[in-house]
Amino acid sequence: MAGEAKHTYIQDADSAVNSLATMAAHAELLAEKVKGLVAKISDLESGKPWGKAPEYGGAFETMYHAGSGASFVKDNVGIIATEVVDGVTVANAALNGAVDLDKEIAGAFKVDGSAAAGKGMTSTLTGISDLSKED
Repeated sequence: MAGEAKHTYIQDADSAVNSLATMAAHAELLAEKVKGLVAKISDLESGKPWGKAPEYGGAFETMYHAGSGASFVKDNVGIIATEVVDGVTVANAALNGAVDLDKEIAGAFKVDGSAAAGKGMTSTLTGISDLSKED
């Protein structure tokens, strides 16, 4: 693969943009849902639903809070949504950059009569060959 040319082909850029927008919207919903769930878990924890008896509830609470325990999960679960939003932002910038570059390159090579080039051609070489036969 090291010697192969790299190609970028975006068959349907509009659908890609729409998909990225959908992913961003879902990530934002996820972020809000996670915040709500973490708040609910914290509220439920304050009532110590595992009980207050030291031999049962106390043992559970000790294990539940051992190390960074439940606090670590609650503090870091939101990273999932943040990473998705950040990833979508990067993907969107890359997509827009590729589409903009394609448009710019296409515009740079337009000359008088080039509008007819490529109609029905299967490759660039065939198109050039066909154009040269027209003269």
